[in-house]
Amino acid sequence: MSTTQVKKIATATAAGMAVVGITAAAAVASVGHRDNHAATVRESASSAARQPADRTTYTAAARPKTAVVGRGTLGGRPWSVTLEFYPTWPKGFTPPTYPERLHIPAPTGRSLLCTQSVIDGVPWQRATEPWADCEVVEGARDDGHTSGTGLRGNTDKGARGNRLLVAHPEAAVTHAAVTFRDGRRVTADVVSVPGTSYRAYAIPIATGQTIAAVDEYDAHNRLVSHDTEQR
Repeated sequence: MSTTQVKKIATATAAGMAVVGITAAAAVASVGHRDNHAATVRESASSAARQPADRTTYTAAARPKTAVVGRGTLGGRPWSVTLEFYPTWPKGFTPPTYPERLHIPAPTGRSLLCTQSVIDGVPWQRATEPWADCEVVEGARDDGHTSGTGLRGNTDKGARGNRLLVAHPEAAVTHAAVTFRDGRRVTADVVSVPGTSYRAYAIPIATGQTIAAVDEYDAHNRLVSHDTEQR
């Protein structure tokens, strides 16, 4: 065998060994990558397992946003008014239905706004109907939510005994005042449920008192409305 042939065989052998070395290194690297990937997946799964379950929806549905509109004592007995906003209907609530002859459409909202009143230490109407003073609304800022003023009482439909004047005023109103027939005047600020456009004020009325006027004012103390219909 010539010297040239020996050199060719040696060169081919070296090249083959180099290829084998590269292939083996690649295989080792591939195995290492798979091991690292598997470890990462296991760690990610473990981390996910340690994370608490998401309860945002449950909490939002179960817990209303609230605002205490007013509270105190009247004739030695406690009174209070609280707004409650449920982003979704609470458990146990069924929307009202009306006879077809009244032509009142079914509510389309999926939220609920309640005005909970306590007079003489007794929840107003809740003993017989827990959702009596609640209104179906659409979300936290329902422009169709009607404003209004009403008298609440536990006797004679709020016409006598200790009573509460509860109002859901227009957006411009920030405070109100009630003037009684005897000249006494009581004021109250408008209170809002945080994160919503729902607001109210409440003024207590002792037994025997009669309302002469209800005046509502804006932030600049300008008269917004003057009501002499309440008694």
